[in-house]
Amino acid sequence: MSRLVTLDFETYYDKEYSLSKMTTEAYIRDERFEVIGVAVKVNDYPTDWFSGSMDEIKKWLKALDWSNAYLLCHHTAFDGAIKKWRFGFT
Repeated sequence: MSRLVTLDFETYYDKEYSLSKMTTEAYIRDERFEVIGVAVKVNDYPTDWFSGSMDEIKKWLKALDWSNAYLLCHHTAFDGAIKKWRFGFT
């Protein structure tokens, strides 16, 4: 059975380093890029929040079964790109 995974990354930004100053790809691939935390909701279960290093976040995300999931995001071009480019999940 398919699952609906709602995903929302919160990331570092400042006055000069922000999505209003650069493209989504340039922002995500920049050396200053940092995930502060990520919220994940699976189906109707309560939302989980996780914060840690990029490696810790990747391990936490890897525990989800992405093989049979639909992804829902407020801004999928942003959150989906982070999921793929920074964490390697399609």
